[in-house]
Amino acid sequence: MTQSELARIMAALFLAFGREVSEVDVAAWMLCLGDQRCEDVAEAALKAARTAESFPTAASIRRLIAERKLALSRSLPTITSRNIAIAIKVDDYRQRNPGCSADEVCEFVSQLERRLAKA
Repeated sequence: MTQSELARIMAALFLAFGREVSEVDVAAWMLCLGDQRCEDVAEAALKAARTAESFPTAASIRRLIAERKLALSRSLPTITSRNIAIAIKVDDYRQRNPGCSADEVCEFVSQLERRLAKA
């Protein structure tokens, strides 16, 4: 997603809550959401504009994206849904541990797979 795509989405979202978007807002949200697909961010922003009681944070938009992906994965075959669930958890792990190495991510995935095998 480009910064200009995100700026357009944010302008609509901010307007829905009676706020004006600034360049600083766009830059901050780009750090949080820049790795997401434009379509996913736009859909989550629309959902937030329709349902949120107060102005959403970038983290809540990211959460809406993850929840939608998880809901979609539940309608897929078991192996696919399990892989999507692992991918979402890995994404969350990387967000919480920005300096993690590939080996650390591999270990995290191994732990997830071991837990899934026991379930």
